[in-house]
Amino acid sequence: MERFTYISEMPGDLAEEIRSEYREALSLLGAAGTDTPAEIVEKIYRRAGDYLEQGSGDPDEAQELGITLGCAWAESVIRAYGWRWMHLGETSDEAGVYIVSPNDYYCCPPLYFLTNILSGGNTGLDGRNDNTVLLLFNMLENIEAQRPEEKYTVVA
Repeated sequence: MERFTYISEMPGDLAEEIRSEYREALSLLGAAGTDTPAEIVEKIYRRAGDYLEQGSGDPDEAQELGITLGCAWAESVIRAYGWRWMHLGETSDEAGVYIVSPNDYYCCPPLYFLTNILSGGNTGLDGRNDNTVLLLFNMLENIEAQRPEEKYTVVA
């Protein structure tokens, strides 16, 4: 069983936008192409933490930074664990940007994930916003050892 009725490879124009955002993120983070995925994620974690401490609270700013950092976070997951970009949704018009695990068991909306953290919406059990950038990255390493009931189970 699958969660989404529309499942497609990433459209070429969107894939190019993602590559552009990734390059922008590397520059913003002071990262080099030789940095490991874990090193890049550590830089994303620190940048997100700095933003949360000093951020303006502007939702547009949080979204813009979330998209840029989300592309870099996703590319790090792809490089580290073999995930891939996909376009998932109910229809092609409503499809969103996801990364998908090698066996299609799990998916993550990385742009939403980072934007949610930066906008203060990633609340934990204590009711406070949590910067889970590193936590989720580390959890994804062996996540496919547990097979869910449905393909494309969302994690974020």
